[in-house]
Formats: sequence, structure tokens, C-alpha cells
Amino acid sequence: MKKIRFISLILISILINSSCKDDNIKPIPELKGKIFIAIEEYNSPKHIAKLWVDDEITNLTDGTQYGSANSVFIHNNNVYVAGGEVNATYNNYTAKYWKNDEITELSDGTKTAILNDIFVKDNKVYAVGYYIENSKVVAVLWENGNQINITNGSNAARATSVFVDSEDNVYITFNEFINTKSVAKLWVNGTITTIAGGNKHADIEKVIVNNNTVYIVGREDNSNHNSVAKLWVNGVATELTDGSYTAYANDIFIDNNDVYIVGFDFKTVKLWKNGIVNEITDGTFSARSFSLFVKDGDVYIVGSRKVNSKFIATLWKNGEPINLLINGNEESTAYDIYVR
Repeated sequence: MKKIRFISLILISILINSSCKDDNIKPIPELKGKIFIAIEEYNSPKHIAKLWVDDEITNLTDGTQYGSANSVFIHNNNVYVAGGEVNATYNNYTAKYWKNDEITELSDGTKTAILNDIFVKDNKVYAVGYYIENSKVVAVLWENGNQINITNGSNAARATSVFVDSEDNVYITFNEFINTKSVAKLWVNGTITTIAGGNKHADIEKVIVNNNTVYIVGREDNSNHNSVAKLWVNGVATELTDGSYTAYANDIFIDNNDVYIVGFDFKTVKLWKNGIVNEITDGTFSARSFSLFVKDGDVYIVGSRKVNSKFIATLWKNGEPINLLINGNEESTAYDIYVR
């Protein structure tokens, strides 16, 4: 369950795609770091989008309006962070991404739009999220700034992740609310396949493709209305939890043919490696995990955990927690990680 916002979004036939700089925001540091983490700090009264790079923190937004950082990606030594920020004129979220010290706005703020994930291949930028117009919530892909609607607005829908394979096939997960239930779907080059849901709630959060095999993680309700964390491989589901409690699978990573999945239940962060679960936290305090990355045998997980009654953005490296923001007055969450 990565953070997905329902606010109020924007449909425009020709997308307004502008690049700009905010002189009040410190530029993203030159690409010298190793670990890049997208963070949102719940600063009173506004949220601040932040980028953490090897213990150096950059504010992407200045706190005068609500800001979000949901995804981070590295391509050709460029740092991309996707999210959004409220437009002061219209008081709606604007979908935007940061590339180093430049901001690209994918909507003009007259309606709300936000990005949930970003992927870059051969210098082409794929960003997904959703917009709302006239109370219609539409899942959308922006490909190099060109808007492609994934759904038609007849049902509320949100795009959660995007992946582009070696043959430039574009895979997008999205969840569509149909007849009071969330239905999990996969969009591939314009073709839509239902993964789960319909009679019961299902949500999918991440898709990756490895050796022509499609891996998707998410969750689906059981008959007791508990969410069961699941992995789908080429559409075939495997339950990661037994359904005795609500659990989520939020991200997946493949390294040397080992499949890593991260998620959480009501208190405990969990890591599955090839189907074997390892509890990263002991359940003494609540914790949540949203993203992972594996590099040189090290496993990096990000999310948040309760410290002194507040959720604090946290990195777990091989199970050891690191507080990312040392500010006891504000809550925060880390939503995505990239390690190079």
C-alpha cells in the first residue's frame, strides 16, 4: 500500500509541460551519492517533499504549499523524483517531477494531478498517477510529457507503478473502483488485463519484468475481509500471508534470480526472499514499509516506524534501522529508494 492520494485532478487534451527552477529551493546535489530516498515530512501546517542522499537532505518543496515525493529513479547520472505540489493559485495538486535542479510540471494546477511512480529508459520519461475532472478519477501515463489516459473516467482509478522492458513494452499497474470494489488491473501497451478483484477488494502496487516473466505484488481481501499479501507471476497468484490478519505487499526486486518482496502487517515490516518471510521489525512498535532495493548483497528497505509516538522515515539496511530525519517534532515517511 504505497501512499496514493485522492484529491481533485486534471484532464487536458494537450498537456502543459513546463520546466522551471525555484530559487528558494536548494538544488539536488551532484550525483556523487549512493543511496537516494524520496521522503515526505508532515511539517505543520504543510507537507514537504524531500530527497535524502547519503545523509544529506534536500527540500524539493519549501513548505508554503503541500508537497509530495513518491518515487525516485536514476538514469544516465540524472536524479528523477516524482510527486506533486499544491498550486497556490488554484489550490490543487500539480503533477510534477524533479530532474536534478529542474522541475517539470505535467499539469497546470487548474485541477489536481499527482504522480505515483516514474521510470526512465533511453532518456524517455514515463510517469504515472491519476487526475480528477468533474469528479472523475482517471489513471494516466505521461510519456515524455504526453498524456495517455489509461481509463476513461467511468470508474475511479489510479495508476500505481510503471515498468519498461528491454523491448520498450510499457507495463502499468492500476486499481479501478467498480461496483464498490477495487479491481486490480495491468495495462501493457494499451491492452488491459484484470489481475484480481471484482467480488472482493484487490490492489496492486508494483510491476517488474524479468526474463519475459511479469511479477506483480499487492493484496486481495479474503472472506474475512482481511487483506492477504500476494505475488502474481504471469497472472498466477501466490499468497504470502495466511489471511488471519491484514497485510500488504508493496514492492518487489529481483537480484541474481532471487525474488525479494517487502510489505507489512498491522505492526511488523516483512521481507520475503523467494517466498520465505523474514520479520524486519519485532512488532514492539508499529512500522510500515513501502520500497526496497538490493545491491551488492545488501538489502535496503524504506518506510516509517514509530519513535516516541511519531512515525519517522526509516531506512533498514540488512535489517538495521536508520532514522532518516532527525526532527522529533514532525512525522515523516520514506516512500521510495534507489541505490546505485
